[in-house]
Amino acid sequence: MLLILSLVSYGSVAPFALAVNAEQTAASSDEQTQQASDRGYLTYLSEVQDKPDGSGVIELQGESGKNLSGTATVAEQDHFDGGAALRTEEGSKAEWSFSVSTAGVYTISFTVTTESAKKSSAQRTMLLDGTFLFDEMAELTFTRYWQDAVGEDGFETDLSGGHLRPSSSAVEELQEQTLMSDSGDAYLFYLEAGPHTLTLEAIKELLVIDKITISGYQKLPSYQEKTEEYKQKGYQEVTNTNLLQEAEYCSGKSDYSIYPLFDRTSAITSPQSTSALLLNTIGGTHWQSIGQWISWTVDVPESGLYQLSFRYLQDSLRGVFVSRELRIDGEVPFEEAKRLHFNYDNKWQMQTLGDGEGNPYLFYLEKGNRTIRLRVVLGDLYEVVDRVSTCLGELNSIYRSILSITGTSPDVNRDYDFQHIIPEVLENMETQSASLKEAAQQLYALTGEKGEMFSMLETMYFQLDKMLLKPYEIAKQFTTFKSNISSLGDWVYKITNQPLLLDYFILSDSKTALPKANDSFLDSLWFNTQLFINSFIVDYNTVSTQQTSEPLNVWVPTGRDQWRIISNLSDNSFVKKTGVPVTVKLVAPTALLPSTLSGRGPDVALSNAQNIPVDYALRNAVLDLSTFSDFEDVMTRFEESAATPFCYQGKTYGLPENQTWPMMFCRMDVLEELGLEPPETWTDVLSAIPVIKRRNMEFGMMVGYQGYLQLLYQKGGALYRDDGYHTALDSNEAIAAFEQLCNLFTQYKLPIEYNAANRFRSGEMPIVIADYAFYNQLMVFSPEIGGLWQMLPIPGEEEADGTVNRVAVTTTTAAIILKSTDKKEQAWEYLKWWTSAETQTEFGVEMEAVLGPSAKQPTANTAALAELPWTVKEYQNLRTQQQTSIGIPIVPGYYQAERLLGFAFNDVYNNNTNPADELEDILSSINTELERKNQEFISRKK
Repeated sequence: MLLILSLVSYGSVAPFALAVNAEQTAASSDEQTQQASDRGYLTYLSEVQDKPDGSGVIELQGESGKNLSGTATVAEQDHFDGGAALRTEEGSKAEWSFSVSTAGVYTISFTVTTESAKKSSAQRTMLLDGTFLFDEMAELTFTRYWQDAVGEDGFETDLSGGHLRPSSSAVEELQEQTLMSDSGDAYLFYLEAGPHTLTLEAIKELLVIDKITISGYQKLPSYQEKTEEYKQKGYQEVTNTNLLQEAEYCSGKSDYSIYPLFDRTSAITSPQSTSALLLNTIGGTHWQSIGQWISWTVDVPESGLYQLSFRYLQDSLRGVFVSRELRIDGEVPFEEAKRLHFNYDNKWQMQTLGDGEGNPYLFYLEKGNRTIRLRVVLGDLYEVVDRVSTCLGELNSIYRSILSITGTSPDVNRDYDFQHIIPEVLENMETQSASLKEAAQQLYALTGEKGEMFSMLETMYFQLDKMLLKPYEIAKQFTTFKSNISSLGDWVYKITNQPLLLDYFILSDSKTALPKANDSFLDSLWFNTQLFINSFIVDYNTVSTQQTSEPLNVWVPTGRDQWRIISNLSDNSFVKKTGVPVTVKLVAPTALLPSTLSGRGPDVALSNAQNIPVDYALRNAVLDLSTFSDFEDVMTRFEESAATPFCYQGKTYGLPENQTWPMMFCRMDVLEELGLEPPETWTDVLSAIPVIKRRNMEFGMMVGYQGYLQLLYQKGGALYRDDGYHTALDSNEAIAAFEQLCNLFTQYKLPIEYNAANRFRSGEMPIVIADYAFYNQLMVFSPEIGGLWQMLPIPGEEEADGTVNRVAVTTTTAAIILKSTDKKEQAWEYLKWWTSAETQTEFGVEMEAVLGPSAKQPTANTAALAELPWTVKEYQNLRTQQQTSIGIPIVPGYYQAERLLGFAFNDVYNNNTNPADELEDILSSINTELERKNQEFISRKK
């Protein structure tokens, strides 16, 4: 699999071309998206690099597009070209026809806006004449235009003088975005003379297309050529100029997730304080994904030539630079500005943009407001990363080929005779070793270092050479081989993320002295001493925005990142809307119980396990939320299954926050190799398992109690009856489900313990049934298999009428109000605000911004789930499973069923006992505990 599919943003050019035959017969709209190229962009470039340049410009009006499917309508606004554009919604497909008069190389640009849609970028699949020319065309990204709300006096402040993060809003501004590769070069398409079609299918987000521009290739001038142009036009360098722009005050950005940050690593970061948190930087890990950009508007005092210097921190990629493309007023000034390097150091640096020999670049700026934009690109690293990504896909294929012979635990003393059984695999190993060596040499040539990133490539090709030299020892090295492949995947993920933290930049003449990058030893000592003293004075685990003796006390038992986001949202939204002062406190997960018992608990507690509301209600410690007059309206935000665990005897003691349920994850490429389709029913699963196991692969099934519940409810069974006074596990459905679960692990030998992420990544476990949070792991740690897997509803029980019952059991977290509060109405307002679609969407977007794709939030609010950045297919599959899911009621003594079912399953698995007998043996103990706890609750009520 090639490098992660490329993003789309403002464009430039590259020196090669692609071929499209105008005489190809366009496929039907239903078949178009199936015709993938299975080749990457660089492969296409190498095939057609000698094609001539195109000429002229072809402009297609957006509203002229033909709607093939879904919703695509004409939108009319004065600012559109010709007064109209085409508004394409998720799931739509539109097609434009055009004719090329001169065969040659062309670039394609789109003038678009995203209107008020979700908070993520739009993604589209593009086909030319009904086909993909290269893999990256399957997922093209169109960025939005965001602006921070900042007053004339700067950021708003809290009581301590600290800055409050500004709100951001999308601007419905038309942008011209050129289809770009990760390198920073525009994608190039070779078009034959004659008629053509261009098709866009909406993967994610609404997109308004005003105009499509197909332009003949024009090469940018080099910096040397640009300086000659400066001389010819008589441009002069400015004098005595030193214009500083704080980077945190940006005028635009591509992502909602990019926002100002506070930094205290240096005393001279501007501005700085030891007593208040000031927003003084921007970027970092929020500005690391390819295609993201930040722009600044600068009031240039006079026309002339300026040098551009940045104070920055790049301490993530040791021994490797990160890259940015520079645009001034929307244009890349010269070729070298497409891939500017920012080198690694664990300290702040001051860098004037220039060549590798220390000569600064000069940029011509007209007097007045000028826009400076930096965009994340891979730049010179693109070919290296592309080569390694391709190798990674091949190495995983090699691993699976060896696995099919040796199994997961090969006999290290056996000669498997690989050179005769799989000679083509050994040849491929030799090819990949050579390719990795070339990639390592390219990396060394670019960085001049053999550091951490170089050593991983070296380790991989050393092992390949060793295995080729002694094929009879491949089995002995098999485990290490798997580990190195996993590390290589981490290498790809790490190097494709390009974080850069900016403090400020300066426009100046070349003779003006620049500020120092780092503080002196004494300055640093004094600064850190003040920080230490203030740490005893300032409570950094509490945020309060208004001076009051009795604010609403909210406890958050999560991580610091989550707490800070909730604090910021409370300050910027809830407090402003309601006027109710709030203190948000970060606490340990175990703090709620002792504080409640001692009478010192909070008013509101967030992120509680699903058993907490009823557990505390049985002890008269939480409020019954159903007593509030608008309770029923609030509950329409969630599926009924989300609130089931919080309900007992007609009362509800919590509001759902997060809700998760199992999904089926399938490696589509591996299933295709095996000749299998994703299973629809458990009968299909039983048919697929032998095929998978014949290749020494595995099927990943949820084990024990969680696995059992899915099967139980799909058969129409239940866990309790008589309002929780007795278990329903004595039913025929319960016995059949338990036998089915046990047989999967005893007769079909499914693994009990396994690392799902690693096995799915390598392909040795092509089907995994897991909580849908598993999606987050794959997005972060397995970028090399992007596009090769799908998240689907779980297999189900086939009904008599032929339908499939796919019921899954959900897990939910709760927000509760403690009964000891004297602010019931304010607390209820806070819970309504916190679980609203707007707040949950905001929280989900910001979590993903702070922690990356691994933090995609499983919100219980159905409207917020739809607003999060899922693709159309991902959301449809998630929603289908959510709508057919149920929640498990929490009753007095609920824990006994889970514990004893686990014991029963272990007895069957370890001792080969009869499942029905084991289940029957635990029924009495479960019922005894249920009856005892129910009687205890009744006595407590009296």
